[in-house]
Amino acid sequence: MISNSNRKRLRLGHIIMKIILMIIVAISVWSNSNGFNSKEWADLGRTLKEECKKEIGIEEVRRQKVHQTVVDKSDILLLKYVQCVGINGGFVDEDGNVNVDFIKPHLRNLGIPEDVITESTQNCVKKSEDILLKIVYYYECYREYLPARVFAV
Repeated sequence: MISNSNRKRLRLGHIIMKIILMIIVAISVWSNSNGFNSKEWADLGRTLKEECKKEIGIEEVRRQKVHQTVVDKSDILLLKYVQCVGINGGFVDEDGNVNVDFIKPHLRNLGIPEDVITESTQNCVKKSEDILLKIVYYYECYREYLPARVFAV
């Protein structure tokens, strides 16, 4: 059984890790206003995967299901994992809205043609009251337009 003081330390450790991740993302955004290069993008993706995997408490085998054509929307941990990556990466806001101004420069820098960026952005808006579902709908739709190498999940 975990004592109250150990629980507080665990919560504090979790909060500190989240703050560190947000600082890394903020520095990356600030220093890469013209978009990440391929190595920086891959590094951010790895960081987000590991941090969100720990934060959500999802095992790797289950996390891998995010790469299926359709994400299992009954798997709440998987939905929370996608939300974590989206929000902590700056791809979506707390309300689940896509941060287009943040995403576009990175996609351009990764060699995605402007017409593909525009088409995917226009076609991937799904209406949902549920923030978790809205973020997963974006993710599934963008996967139809963009190569796998651009996804942080």
